[in-house]
Amino acid sequence: MRRLILAVAALPALASTPATAAERRWPVATVERLRVETPAAVRVVTVASDGAGTGVSASAPDPASLDALKVEASGGTLVLRGGSASAGAVVTVVAPRLAGVAAYAAARVTIAAMRGERVELSAAAGSIDVAAVDAARLSATLAGDATITLAGRAPDATLIANGIGTIDAHALATQRLTVRGAGDSIVRAAASQAATVVAIQGAQVSVAGRPRCDVRAVAPATVACGR
Repeated sequence: MRRLILAVAALPALASTPATAAERRWPVATVERLRVETPAAVRVVTVASDGAGTGVSASAPDPASLDALKVEASGGTLVLRGGSASAGAVVTVVAPRLAGVAAYAAARVTIAAMRGERVELSAAAGSIDVAAVDAARLSATLAGDATITLAGRAPDATLIANGIGTIDAHALATQRLTVRGAGDSIVRAAASQAATVVAIQGAQVSVAGRPRCDVRAVAPATVACGR
């Protein structure tokens, strides 16, 4: 009887133990550009936790999320696709020299580093967060309800925002900056030498530092430059 009581008492503990997450790997050799068309969370790292310098992996509590995820690679471009069922997945991409990223789904894309002579970003949905940019030139375009956050350095930077999203580049060290804002977008940036800003409709643009400012704003758009 005592044995039966102990066995029954152990059942709640077993039931509360979380199931092991499903995992999947893809042997992708080189990723220089990334296109995200899935609501899955995406992490881009420069080296994998096991030391690997290339590859794509994904995990999810439900294997169905991985079944809904499509990974395609061609010519240095990686495309991640998946419908709403893939939202529970977390995708990790190893890309030591990522130079381009585009987000077209409500995904949260976090990137450890982007490097190259020219770095390009675009977002129509979701968010892109880059911890360290190291490039001679940077171009970031936002269209719709999305967020782009940038840090690092790019002597020449162009930021274009149209929609209801935000480009936050106040932590990006820039010398020469060009900003074009439209819709109800918000752009925060900084420049040390020169800033050219065009803002229309309900755009709000702020440029920190003490650059030479060339501003063209049409009300109700607002611009604060060099303050």
